[in-house]
Amino acid sequence: MTLPSDTTLALIKWLASRDSDQLLTLMRHRAIAVSSCGSFRSLAEALVHSQGTTESLSRLSRPELQGLSSPQSAPDEVLDALEAAGFLSREPSGHTLFISPVELEAVGSLDPAARPPRPASPSPLGDKARSIAATHALTMVVTVGDLLEVLTSTSTSVGPEGLPTATALKNLDAALGVGYDISALWRMASLAGLLRPHQGLAALTAAGNRWLEMPEAERWHTIATAWWESLPPWLRTTCAANPTAPWDHNLETQLGYHFPLVALDVTLERVREDAHFLGVLADNQPTPWGIALWGPGEATAILGGDLPAHSPGVFAQEDYTLLATGPLSPQHRRALGTLATRDLGGLIPRFRLTSSSLLGALQRGVPAQTIPEMLAEVCVNDVPAGMLALVSDISRRAHDLEVHSRGETTLVITRGDTLAQELLSDPGLVVLGLTRHGDHELVCSWPAERVHSTLLGASYPALLMNSGGQPENESAPVPEDDPETLESKRLEAVAQLVHNAAEAAAKGVPAGFQSIIEVATEIKTPLEIVVTMPDGTEITIVMEPRALSAGRLRGVEIKHAVEKTIPVSHITSIRAWTES
Repeated sequence: MTLPSDTTLALIKWLASRDSDQLLTLMRHRAIAVSSCGSFRSLAEALVHSQGTTESLSRLSRPELQGLSSPQSAPDEVLDALEAAGFLSREPSGHTLFISPVELEAVGSLDPAARPPRPASPSPLGDKARSIAATHALTMVVTVGDLLEVLTSTSTSVGPEGLPTATALKNLDAALGVGYDISALWRMASLAGLLRPHQGLAALTAAGNRWLEMPEAERWHTIATAWWESLPPWLRTTCAANPTAPWDHNLETQLGYHFPLVALDVTLERVREDAHFLGVLADNQPTPWGIALWGPGEATAILGGDLPAHSPGVFAQEDYTLLATGPLSPQHRRALGTLATRDLGGLIPRFRLTSSSLLGALQRGVPAQTIPEMLAEVCVNDVPAGMLALVSDISRRAHDLEVHSRGETTLVITRGDTLAQELLSDPGLVVLGLTRHGDHELVCSWPAERVHSTLLGASYPALLMNSGGQPENESAPVPEDDPETLESKRLEAVAQLVHNAAEAAAKGVPAGFQSIIEVATEIKTPLEIVVTMPDGTEITIVMEPRALSAGRLRGVEIKHAVEKTIPVSHITSIRAWTES
């Protein structure tokens, strides 16, 4: 988008005068993409883009919008905020606005006589509503934890946007069981920096691994804080000004006055849903820990006193189900998630012990002899004999059949000659082309992973072993370092931009010179150029630039209509020229 020449060039020159901290603040205020920081010109174009400007104006408060409409009468703190956001430049000679007349007209339509609405009085939050909200908070924590636990033990593919693929989503559904809103849990975990894409797969960050070891109230606080900080500044400012105010239509009234240009419909509805999911709202009323999140108080300690108590364990049934009667401790949830499949998720889950789940536990390296002890620890009643028999049978059969990789071949080791002969004669395993190699060893040319999956598909419990003779534990990749954050990318881009400007200045080139010349040449705008002569005197030339090459600026002088060439190193300042 091309603005009037004087505004365009003034904006580029103003940007070139800002330091690193000021440019970073500007990028945050206006949500400028890192890709737009290659030059002062691209940064200026991003600032004056109509859609971006409209969105940025919507985030301004009423006093700031009024200050933009009448900067000459605005207080200094308002003008400072507007300049930091790149809407105007404060100069001794006057204020230069960097928005179009159409956008300024929308700002000027505010009613100066409007009065702020009275803050709504909070309604008392009953014990039942408070308890339900605390339960929602704990449910969010344990279900995010369940998701992360699954991601640590399985490889989950993600797409370009960092979200699970359709196949990965089905696998997560199967692993987690019924009762999980995976998209919401994934979004919360990503907001808190607990997981991220790594080599096309979902991976827990270092913060995610630490989070799994935290107490539940601290887990909640980590996610709730990240969610709160991700909300638009206009919403956080309004809520923090009156922390106990309800989030009903009164909040919309307050926002409509204090931030008149904000479009509330979709954003506020989504935020309310998240707030109830996190337990910071109960029937649109802030909970005590929610008030502490955006107001005074210690949210973690307040929530900790309201969290539901843990049940002592689960009841083991003859049909291999393990039923919880209340919220489980993190240790019990982790143990059950390791040994059993989850039939029903959520705060009060239901697990089922199966051959597949036990085989998975053995494959992940759980010693067979510890499984009965783990079951006894999580069960409040005696472990049924049928469960113990299933554990014994699967452990014996799995250790009777091991799959080892040996270079380009795969070795299948059995604990008895009978099993080896059974594998050789099974029609379902003919495709493997197994050949006997000793009394208890079979050889196959297929990769070990394919041999292992084929044996499992034919109902032969087997363990895939690594080179050290231990079960090969498939786990999600662990990134060496946390990813480059948006803030670090901004820092790098701004540092490079400022460095280039300083480097050019050291060679005698004015700040933003290249960008100014590019724009002035394209839109044929005359420039007022101050040139230092060899004798040290300065002269001012008004010329229309035509080309910049080899360290020289070529153009046509306006006064005499003659072409001139000026060494760039002799130019001390440059600005748009306005005919008086």
